[in-house]
Amino acid sequence: MRILFTTWSFPGHINPTVALARALAERGHQVAFSTGERARAAIERQGFPLYTFQHLDEESVYATVFSPISRSKMSRATVLKDWMLKTLPDQVKDQQAALADWKADVVVSDVTMWGTPLVLHELTGVPCVICSFAPGCMIPSPDVPPWGLGLPSPRTWWTRLLCRTARLLTEKYVAGFRRAGNEMRARFGLAPLSIPVHEYLAGMPLYLVPSVPELDYNRAGLPPSVHYI
Repeated sequence: MRILFTTWSFPGHINPTVALARALAERGHQVAFSTGERARAAIERQGFPLYTFQHLDEESVYATVFSPISRSKMSRATVLKDWMLKTLPDQVKDQQAALADWKADVVVSDVTMWGTPLVLHELTGVPCVICSFAPGCMIPSPDVPPWGLGLPSPRTWWTRLLCRTARLLTEKYVAGFRRAGNEMRARFGLAPLSIPVHEYLAGMPLYLVPSVPELDYNRAGLPPSVHYI
């Protein structure tokens, strides 16, 4: 297959993605990357074709995510929206250009780079695989605490209450992401989502988590698309 990886150029995103790309290349697949200029050395060292961002402002993204000045003036929600949603139109332009040249059979998308899963897979019909960089599944579930909070497994009445409370607060928190995501989808003539973005991503044909179930609450009830690798 011809596979296009779309990912942010942060080292924590690039390194596990490159590991997967190498494994695929060793099995005879053709691999290319769409990412930022900062990742050029890591990608070219492996001999993979590289399509760097031409529309997406990589340095602006770094300033939003890492700059102490930016972070001091913006809430975490604002940082995430500016990073993942406001960049969506430019993500789509860069990924469209890469797809036009590489003609991929499938796109493997960083779990936080939403151009293909939220827009292009519907516009073009190209299959999309979600590849997480984090050692945990971000798909929401009533059986486990929201991802990233480090809460204990809900095995007692107290931890179940804690989990339920955190889940309700998180659902309220991420509602703004779905609204913003739907505004972006509307620009491309796509119908609004009725579920949270990460729940929507679970509907992709394949969702890869670089971990083992034991480090992720031994979660039950995940879609069959989810695989721990």
